[in-house]
Amino acid sequence: MSYLIRVLLPDVPGSLGQLAEAIGLVDGNIESVDVVEAFDDGTVMDDIVVSLPKGAMADSLITAADTIDGVEVDSIRPFSGRVDRRGQIEVLAEVASQARDIPRAMESLVNVTPQTMTASWAVVLDDTGEGTPVSRVAGSMAAPEDDGTAPVDINVTGARMLNAETEEWIPESWGLL
Repeated sequence: MSYLIRVLLPDVPGSLGQLAEAIGLVDGNIESVDVVEAFDDGTVMDDIVVSLPKGAMADSLITAADTIDGVEVDSIRPFSGRVDRRGQIEVLAEVASQARDIPRAMESLVNVTPQTMTASWAVVLDDTGEGTPVSRVAGSMAAPEDDGTAPVDINVTGARMLNAETEEWIPESWGLL
């Protein structure tokens, strides 16, 4: 079974190698590594897709990570997406082919994003202008429901991760996932 483990680790040479070795010692096979974010404090957040042999417990990955100084496991969850990034071009071509039907194109985009970007869910928001409430255009199947609020001036100018701890406008249910 494959798992997506999000870890915070020191952004220094060798730290990812140490973590990879620890994962290998519990028979984990690393399928992909994506840098999520680098922080000013000298740490980096990585998403690592790891497959474990049948019968192995996901907890073994947490235990392995705990053996490395400075490594913290942020989350771990089953992963059923693809790690072959070549499919992303096909996805972009599919979305582009629907350019005349923006709502349909956005539905296509959010439904494939979790499989191609190691994300849990995705939403597309319409922020039509300053002082105008934001509305949801499309959401993937796993995206949380809206909470009925309509925030204004959210300062999201492009595709990016949301941080519920630092962005007050994000609905509470979105921060739980």
